[in-house]
Amino acid sequence: MPPPVPGSLRAPAARLLAALLLVAARPGAAAAQEAPPATDSAALLLREGREARAEERAASVRRALALWAQAVAAADRRGDRAAQAQALHLRGEAFRALSVYDSAFASLDAALALRRAAGDVVGQGETLVELARVSWGVGRTRETRARAEEALALRGAGRGAPAGAMDDVEAGARTVLAAALMRQGVNPDSGFAQARAALELRRRRGDARGEGEALRVLGDIHRSVAQMDSALACYDRALALQERTGDLRGQGYTLRSASLAWGLLVSRDRELAFARRAIARFREAGERKGEALALTDLSRYQRRTGSPDSALAAIRQAVAQMREIGDRWGEGIALTELAINHSVAGRRDSTLAQLRVAGER
Repeated sequence: MPPPVPGSLRAPAARLLAALLLVAARPGAAAAQEAPPATDSAALLLREGREARAEERAASVRRALALWAQAVAAADRRGDRAAQAQALHLRGEAFRALSVYDSAFASLDAALALRRAAGDVVGQGETLVELARVSWGVGRTRETRARAEEALALRGAGRGAPAGAMDDVEAGARTVLAAALMRQGVNPDSGFAQARAALELRRRRGDARGEGEALRVLGDIHRSVAQMDSALACYDRALALQERTGDLRGQGYTLRSASLAWGLLVSRDRELAFARRAIARFREAGERKGEALALTDLSRYQRRTGSPDSALAAIRQAVAQMREIGDRWGEGIALTELAINHSVAGRRDSTLAQLRVAGER
């Protein structure tokens, strides 16, 4: 079994649902306080939410969250647990896109409880993969791996599922698992095998967006073993797919990965150009976690190239954003970079203070 996460499945699904609906009313947590749509149809609300979410930009994601909150309530009134679970899952994905991680966990846990109760194997797999992505986002690597492996284990139980549905679950699980194996420092052959299997599944399904994600992770594994030409080739192909499909978040993460690769190759102009493009994409998408990571990279670049004041400004912004979204893992990374900036400037007391705080994260 995977380790516990916020909003544990031990809590009754009804209590999780009530808490989730309260989350929607908190400022900054989910969506603007918009008037509910005139219709009470969960199916229509789900569709309208998808249409809004397809635009990718932060305001559109918040609009989708508002619509799906109404869908959750409408489905609950009718006792339509399948629609309720779908709306909760979609809200979890959208919360992750906006770096609202506690709400993402709560929504996805509630969806998973409903899908388990209904025996919906495909739905369980989809939600487990999304939970793995949220765990990855907050640095819980063992939890990421456990969730992805649990999703993969459902493959045999989904024989009666619609054609290709379990392929999508498997591809998502293998992509996230590949990233977790890389972060854990496992033999890179294992990560390569998972990423390549995910890539083949995405191509077979004609899923350009999923293919872009798998290519970016494959590129990251190549970068982790200093195979820079292969890494950059993967990033180029991933970025082309993500631009074609309008995947702003995906573009941000691929651009950031490319910036890191060019930094390792000491190509400073390209390192800076890709970092700035990544920040722009993250801001457009409302992806605050990605933006904070890219700001940390930018600070590192500015420190190395003799712009200490700019470096300090960028890393302070990154620390502030990590704190605002409650990402203690990301905050620790940013605080360590802030301590290095203070050290380079000869501020020993500030250096020690930031390192102590980083060690607590």
